[in-house]
Amino acid sequence: TVVEIDDTPAAGPDSITPTVIRSFAAPGTAGDIARHRNADFNPGASNLFLGDDAGGQVHEFAFDAGAANYADALRNVYTQDLTTLALEQVSGEAGSDADPHLSQDGSRIAYVANGGTDIVTRDVSGGTRIVRTPAGGPILSIDSVSDTGRFVAFTTAGGGRVIDMTTGAVTVTGTNQEFHPTLDRLFYFAAGDIQQLDLPGGLVTQRTGVAGVPSGAGEFDLSPDGASVVYVDDGGDVQVL
Repeated sequence: TVVEIDDTPAAGPDSITPTVIRSFAAPGTAGDIARHRNADFNPGASNLFLGDDAGGQVHEFAFDAGAANYADALRNVYTQDLTTLALEQVSGEAGSDADPHLSQDGSRIAYVANGGTDIVTRDVSGGTRIVRTPAGGPILSIDSVSDTGRFVAFTTAGGGRVIDMTTGAVTVTGTNQEFHPTLDRLFYFAAGDIQQLDLPGGLVTQRTGVAGVPSGAGEFDLSPDGASVVYVDDGGDVQVL
């Protein structure tokens, strides 16, 4: 269950009234941890929330300046252990930081820094940060992070991209980017079909619209084990690949 823990823009802890925003099925699974921008529910604010059906723990990742006891004017990124409630600030770059994502194995965190110019990755447990500034304008969002955190898929005004945080190399991709849970393999939608990009080599394989497989319509999801892709074809029917 996701609960709002700060009713920004009203200030002060006395004005906080926890409100259930949304609930999820199958409590206790990793997939039940969800991020929510408060703007999705309250256009007057832009806080981020974490909720977990199992423990009921909720944490606001990006605090609005001006809310007493919750203010963070630079909008830094935090992690919280949902069992112990231990809280750690993981960002501190100049400007605002946003859109935190965990790698598939949970070992690394990636986020947008410096107001949308940089991508940063670092171990959740600490250690050296890797900072990259990809060309092509401001970063609108981080879409997916590979198993070990080496590759980060993101979106700019010019479309989808994936960056190798080790080398800094950037590859143009498409929309609806999603990494395989255990492989450095990215699925995305481009040129009217679902594409598969194997990294770091860069081999692209078209997965729909070939060999009798119906073309996709841009909507797809990858199974938790990475063995199947479910998508909507051009005719509006659901297919499993």
